[in-house]
Amino acid sequence: MVQKNQNFVMIRIGVIDDHRLFARAFVILLDQLSSELQLNVESKEIRLDDITNGLKDLDLLFLDLELDNQDGTELLTKFKLDYPLLRIIILSMHSVEKVIRNVMKKGADGYLSKRTDQVELVTAIKKVMDGEVFLGADILQKITEPSNQKSKNKVTLNRFNVKMHLTKREAEILELISKGKSNKDIGEFLFISNETVSVHRKNLMKKFDVSSTLELLKVASEFDLI
Repeated sequence: MVQKNQNFVMIRIGVIDDHRLFARAFVILLDQLSSELQLNVESKEIRLDDITNGLKDLDLLFLDLELDNQDGTELLTKFKLDYPLLRIIILSMHSVEKVIRNVMKKGADGYLSKRTDQVELVTAIKKVMDGEVFLGADILQKITEPSNQKSKNKVTLNRFNVKMHLTKREAEILELISKGKSNKDIGEFLFISNETVSVHRKNLMKKFDVSSTLELLKVASEFDLI
């Protein structure tokens, strides 16, 4: 039993994975992260036959995509509808761009490979609980790779136009977003409010004609802006 720190806030984390040994080992790991997270972690394995009770009062859920007799993507959609305040991080062996984009569009708050290390895991939990979307380094690399030559040609035609329409402040914020900085981090670094950062982020998405930070980073990467 991990000793609780009275100065830390409690966070309740669940894990859904049909590989029971992995799920149990992951729960043990999570329980040992309290000092690094500066949170009292209370984690548990969620059984598929007891989801309703299992998800009750959770703050964060790690969800595998491939489950016995269950589609993790469908569960993600259902959980987001039934538990709108629940943060969900996909934890999967899959790193196919189409799969990643699909679950992020369906509302996942983060995506980690099961090959992730402890440092990245801690960062992911902190970012997601702070309201940010987090993608593991290998996942981010996968979705920002130029997909084909046609895409590269399109980039060449539009790069100059996009650069000309970015303000200096937008360019600064775009670079910081690409480094995984939260609105709070960016605001503190640039000495502006979180609300101002949020406005710039929305303007960037509008200029790039995208609807998510994930898409913003992919397009910006193709434009050689990050």
